[in-house]
Amino acid sequence: MTDSIGIILLAAGLSSRMGALKPLLQLGDKTFLQHILSNPFMSRDDVAGVAVVGHEQDQVRRFILPPIQIVVNPDYRLGRMSSIQCGLRALAVSVRGAMIWPVDCPLIPHRVLVSIMNALERTDRIIIPSFQFRRGHPPLIGSAFFSEIGQMKPDEPLRDLYRSHADALIHVTVDSETILHNVNTPEDYERICAYFVENRCGDI
Repeated sequence: MTDSIGIILLAAGLSSRMGALKPLLQLGDKTFLQHILSNPFMSRDDVAGVAVVGHEQDQVRRFILPPIQIVVNPDYRLGRMSSIQCGLRALAVSVRGAMIWPVDCPLIPHRVLVSIMNALERTDRIIIPSFQFRRGHPPLIGSAFFSEIGQMKPDEPLRDLYRSHADALIHVTVDSETILHNVNTPEDYERICAYFVENRCGDI
């Protein structure tokens, strides 16, 4: 066991409600995917990053460069959990936990990610960031739960794991509403674009 954590970047979904490929949606001069991959947190020595692709993978993977590992989920249509499981299997190093980072949550500041990471003091804990008492992304799952996640159904939500291990949950209050972003529709996209402009999001 190392002190490293893994990041599983979920970029495999159909984006059916959005009507456009979410990883490649633009915010300023970068795509969602580029905003995440350029976050300083992704280049830390104690972070191992895995990007899970599936739908339109040829378009998505050209934006992903080493040291981020690319993993193809052939079963991405079955549900998000199948991509999480692919990411966990692909982590190249023994990590103490894994952040599950959806690609439609692209503006999370470095300081917030550090706060989440620092909160994981034991591998049998699940760290969930919150803003104004609302849960957000990315959760950090201690390695003690990896085996159980591997047995979950491909369309089973992470909240089922939370319900089963309520005593393991640790909520970390953060100062950024970006953890609540969830872009499923064109209206959601308009809102995050407005947030980006209003808050002059640049280096994060």
